[in-house]
Amino acid sequence: MGLDVTLYDGNIPVYEPSSKYPKHMFQKGYLRSSYNDYGYNSVLRALTSKDLYYIFGDCVQDLLHGDSQMGSVSKRALRDALGRAKEVLEELRTAPPFIVKRFPGPWPDRFEYTDDIVDAVVEEDAQIAQMMSKGLDGEEGGALYSRRGVFFYGPLPKVKAIVPFKEGFAVVCQESIDWYIQATEIVIEFIEKALSLEDPAICWSS
Repeated sequence: MGLDVTLYDGNIPVYEPSSKYPKHMFQKGYLRSSYNDYGYNSVLRALTSKDLYYIFGDCVQDLLHGDSQMGSVSKRALRDALGRAKEVLEELRTAPPFIVKRFPGPWPDRFEYTDDIVDAVVEEDAQIAQMMSKGLDGEEGGALYSRRGVFFYGPLPKVKAIVPFKEGFAVVCQESIDWYIQATEIVIEFIEKALSLEDPAICWSS
């Protein structure tokens, strides 16, 4: 589940990879943000308090409040969006390399408490190994969520802090945000591509 943003030239979807990062998931005609802590919007909100909704602004207001997920966008709205995308890129380039993982409570409903912490980690590692033997790709790392806790696999993130908030706590990990900086550069390419079209339209599906 997530937010999918697709660019159209009239009724024709634009399928074109990024000129700068052709292997990136984001493209000149397609953007995506998953509904998890690693999603593009989640990371941007944590680091800049902004996201794709902020960037596109008036381009998608009618889509957010109307019945249709797709609509034409004006060149004026796109130029405004381009300015905001460049603003976000500069903020992201100077942001700390942190990924914020949020774990909302209430704890009795989410986790089972245990005093056998080491045993829990060993047993969950065995579960992870079993999952990976069935094809789980762990090259880039990830996390297994269970009622005993959150257990990381693959390259281990550097935990910078554990910070409580009103509904739970957050683990702040020091990780590269290069993917998100590149993604924001492609957002700029997306908007520039839209400005080059005679009849640009955006499908905003969430």
